[in-house]
Amino acid sequence: MKKAFVVLSVALFYAAIGSAAPPPGTPSRFPTVDEQLKSAHANKGSALEKLIHANQDFSKLKSRDMDDKIVPPWLKVYWRKGHPEANYDNPNDPTGGYPLVLKEVLEWMMTHQDFQPGFSEASMEEGTSFGDHDADEEERMGVPGWWRLQSNGGTPGTNVRTSGAQTASRSESDIRINYWNTQKIIAASNNIGGSGTQGMYYSSDAGVTWGQTNLPLASGDSFHSDPTVDWSSDGTAWSTTMGINGSVLKVQSYKSTNSGATWTFDGTISGSQTNTDKQMQWIDHSASSAFANNNYVIWHNGNPAFMNRRTSTGWGTPIQVSDGQATGTCIGADVKTNANGDVFGFFPDTGSRGIYVVKSTNGGGSYAAPVKLVTTYDSYDIGVPAFNSRRILLYVSGGAYRNGTTNNVYALWTDLSGATGCTTSTNEPGSSVSSTCKTRIWFARSTDGGATWSARVKINDQSGLNDQFNPFLAVDETNGTIGAIYYDTVADAGRKKVDIYYQMSSDGGVTWDAAVKVTTAQTDETIAGADSGNQFGDYNSLSGYGNAFFPSWTDRRNNAKEEIWTAKITTSTTPTFSISGSAGTSGATVTAGSSSTTSDASNNYSIASLAAGTYSVTPSKSGCTFSPSSQSVTITASNVTGVNFSATCSAPTFSISGNAGTSGATVTAGSSSTTSDASSNYAMSGFVAGTYTVTPSKSGCTFSPASQSVTITSSNATANFTATCGSGDIQLTSGVPVTGQSVAQGAWKYYYITVPSGATNLTFATTNATADVDIFTQFGAKPTSSSYICRPFTASGNETCSATNPSAGTWWVGVNGYAAGSFTITGTVTVPTPTYSISGSAGTPGAIVTAGSQSGTSDGSNNYAVSGLANGTYTVTPTKSGCTFSPASLSVTVSGANVTGQNFTANCSSSTLFSNGFESATGWATVQISGTTGAWTLVASGTNPTLSPHGGTYMGKFNSYDATSGHQTRIYQTTGFAVPGTASTVTLKFWMYHDTGYSTYPDKVQVQVSTGSTWANVGTAINRYDGSTGWKQHTIDLTAYKGTTVQLGFLGMSGFGNNEYIDDVVVTTP
Repeated sequence: MKKAFVVLSVALFYAAIGSAAPPPGTPSRFPTVDEQLKSAHANKGSALEKLIHANQDFSKLKSRDMDDKIVPPWLKVYWRKGHPEANYDNPNDPTGGYPLVLKEVLEWMMTHQDFQPGFSEASMEEGTSFGDHDADEEERMGVPGWWRLQSNGGTPGTNVRTSGAQTASRSESDIRINYWNTQKIIAASNNIGGSGTQGMYYSSDAGVTWGQTNLPLASGDSFHSDPTVDWSSDGTAWSTTMGINGSVLKVQSYKSTNSGATWTFDGTISGSQTNTDKQMQWIDHSASSAFANNNYVIWHNGNPAFMNRRTSTGWGTPIQVSDGQATGTCIGADVKTNANGDVFGFFPDTGSRGIYVVKSTNGGGSYAAPVKLVTTYDSYDIGVPAFNSRRILLYVSGGAYRNGTTNNVYALWTDLSGATGCTTSTNEPGSSVSSTCKTRIWFARSTDGGATWSARVKINDQSGLNDQFNPFLAVDETNGTIGAIYYDTVADAGRKKVDIYYQMSSDGGVTWDAAVKVTTAQTDETIAGADSGNQFGDYNSLSGYGNAFFPSWTDRRNNAKEEIWTAKITTSTTPTFSISGSAGTSGATVTAGSSSTTSDASNNYSIASLAAGTYSVTPSKSGCTFSPSSQSVTITASNVTGVNFSATCSAPTFSISGNAGTSGATVTAGSSSTTSDASSNYAMSGFVAGTYTVTPSKSGCTFSPASQSVTITSSNATANFTATCGSGDIQLTSGVPVTGQSVAQGAWKYYYITVPSGATNLTFATTNATADVDIFTQFGAKPTSSSYICRPFTASGNETCSATNPSAGTWWVGVNGYAAGSFTITGTVTVPTPTYSISGSAGTPGAIVTAGSQSGTSDGSNNYAVSGLANGTYTVTPTKSGCTFSPASLSVTVSGANVTGQNFTANCSSSTLFSNGFESATGWATVQISGTTGAWTLVASGTNPTLSPHGGTYMGKFNSYDATSGHQTRIYQTTGFAVPGTASTVTLKFWMYHDTGYSTYPDKVQVQVSTGSTWANVGTAINRYDGSTGWKQHTIDLTAYKGTTVQLGFLGMSGFGNNEYIDDVVVTTP
């Protein structure tokens, strides 16, 4: 009986859409409440009726919203309440700021008026045949197979009903062949009017027979929309969908480890976003890709386009890939990869009318700026006679193929024909079957990896008044063949009945074979009984591999319910495959027959375009031996992976030589060193390819340059220097006076000292002078009377020059005899004593850990570090009020390095700062913040929903069941409590009751704190509905308020759903 109700409701829904339009000549206006309830067929007392009544403020809607044939104004108001951040005022964006999926939301609400998920349809085991039910029509025509048109490239086979017979419409589908086992295929479709959960279909006999099941709902989701599927090399099947709950839209991921028979939730792809729509998915299937099996998804959230990837460690963080070029909504995206692992994200923009492509060469870690490949004639959606209710979505279907020097990227889309009178949205044919404006399938390609693009072309431009739409493109990665499918009304003079057609190109899109009709019966979505809200859905799909293409499309032949169909299309190109594996080393040449390739930096190789047969696979590289030396590999009907080799390689070595500028200089490079000969020449050998720093040194000498960076690739390298060295000069030792020195009047005497890196001070001083002698300093060269760094120039012969943080190298001091005299000279270099640290876990935050005279405090993760410690043995001791530690202390020796892993465990007692179970109204007060209908009371039992207090006799209740949506009231403590400034953490915990009633109504409680006259939100607001039922304890961090006196408050926020209840509040600190 329930299923019959769903079918009836869907029929009424579509009838209502047609009746909503005013009679011709009637001025546009918003419908009355009664008209809206009637159009929605809202049952008395239903959640749908309540939602319509609660969303009647149309003041922010636009005049164009009056004429929307499908999405009613109350639903737009409801959406805007949930998404005030969206841009509803962009005159260049034909979406109006609303997601296309609102059409599915409306259908689900009308067929599930209690807003509860429907019961999943019964699963059907694989092996059921849903074959061509129209074979008898061929016989009636008197020409068996008369419509089995065949091009040079493709022959369609039996039409197969993937979804089986349905009593509720299924539309909008995706399909994918398992590249590693082509007998296995998965598909998926929308199932809005049924259970609402995504329909999943699977075959293990190359699409002859099919099983079917449904995705489960993730926690909080009410239904699904927008299906995608794919496979990874381990045989796991993957699917994405829109998880929808009222105004919350998420991109969700699922997986199946039994080829599609059962599915489990994998994770949320879109992070915290809640305005997502129209995602597409693709897995990197290439064995030669460094990013093989990465799972990529693209979608839009509000206006911008986003992408995310799933690696072996799970889903990453969404990345925005659209930029300022996009001035509308980036809806209708696609994602594909090539054999190198390059990722291509395609998306249209409704504002600029551009189609863009972004590229990643690091496995989706980042993307280059978008490249605009075309400006379309129309934007967003197009009305044609066959598809004028939901309308054609202008989306892009992409593809990529890389093999040797071929580096092609492809794009396919629907647009106006571009002929005179058919170039703007005002030229759309709409419902006019006689309009000379028509839609065509357009194609563009790039031959340089997406950097530049060819002019667009129409792949099948017939002369008649027919329309083409809902295209999809697939690339057969075994041979580069491009396949494309689309609906076409060419076989119907009335321009309303469609067939699926297939076209292919075997030369990278330069030319296209004639179109081949795939369907054996037509579909008409304009007559009574059709799903006029969704019609065909937004897209079809196509998958191709090994000369077999499988399309997936929405079909209602014989005026049945919309169902999902497929047919195997066999192409005439000889299939080719690949052999791949590890060569054991990078840069190895690997051959198989007449084909070869080079292993990449990760040692991986892949040889493509190999026909079925047996090959001898052989790696080679200079200086390397391989085990085994070759392998015999047989290709039958699929790629061969895991053909691996190990390599033993002796890297070639080279030399670094040159002139040091002086004899006896020590020259170092890496761990090697040598001494320059009598001719100042040096040479070092045994260097493998790499970059080295070559540095000469010799006491009393400075070199130019001080060092050189030398890179060795495949030949010897040279590095030359010049040297300036003292002759007869005296080298100083730090802190050691040189006595008995003398200088004649007007003469010079020179001294030098080597300063190490890290020195903090250098001081030269003359003492015991018998006459006026003057000192001059310089770095790297002898000072003169005109070139120096320091010159005291006093009348006394006892002078001092100092340099703070002196440069490392040779420093000179010259003593000039202003008068003849004797003296003592000293050079002193100050080098700081090195210090180190002791670190580990204190077992609790805020502990003070001491070691000698130094200390540190453990952080929020309990980690501490005590630094500034010289070599020695220390007693490390943690302390914290209220805590005991095990061990109480540790003896730790520091010897030339930091010491880590010195850990403690802590046993700390907590302190309660505040506790209240709402057992008395004393100390509590309330104030209305927004509106006047919200109220907090203390009650002993609850209604809407029915419940008892969590503890004690009473609990706090906020009347969101009765309060107008958006009205807010705070219950708060009239006096505050002090939070110690010494507290390491401060934690608020309270209990809140959750229920599953009115799941789309945003009833919330927001914790607030005041330290004076204003109130601040702490943490995020907590939803009454979170998919669970019962009391749940919530934790809020109040650590930011330590050292203050705080008042607690709870802000009740009505969404006009069920009442909200809280109980047992406590604030503690360790």
